[in-house]
Amino acid sequence: MRLESPKRVAIFVFYDNDGIVDRCVEVFLKGLNLHLQRLVIVVNGEIDFQARALLSQYTNEIIIRKNEGFDVWGWKTGIDYLGRDAIREYDELILVNDTMFGPFYPLSELFDSMSPKGFDFWGITAYPEDRELYSFAAKNPYKYVPTHIQSYFTVFCKTLLISEDFYRY
Repeated sequence: MRLESPKRVAIFVFYDNDGIVDRCVEVFLKGLNLHLQRLVIVVNGEIDFQARALLSQYTNEIIIRKNEGFDVWGWKTGIDYLGRDAIREYDELILVNDTMFGPFYPLSELFDSMSPKGFDFWGITAYPEDRELYSFAAKNPYKYVPTHIQSYFTVFCKTLLISEDFYRY
């Protein structure tokens, strides 16, 4: 017997220097949207008419903003747009950007394997510890790049969505 799927909302941050949405973005959004109740797209920069029409196939919630603050500020824009009360109605918040490629297999396999594990958050890839990457090391207390979950696809679960600490962070 299959358990009921978690109620999910996603904030997808998009940027293209020419304001064009490539086919790979369309393929990804089509695959992701099968697992969502709500999708907000935040565009960092400008998009052309065709790009807006394509993105509008997946949601009518498209926010166009200046390309400032990279993905993190785009996700913050989406979180502020949705509001804490609305986000707390979901079981999972997915923060994802347009560097995602695929899916090469159904995302249901990913969600089915990860969602029941009881994590507060998870991502699909981890960056291994790197003691040679000094350009970033000077800006963190470790003086090297520790192993970390990469930010381009992260899922925050209910335990964090109801926490004030999450929104302060």
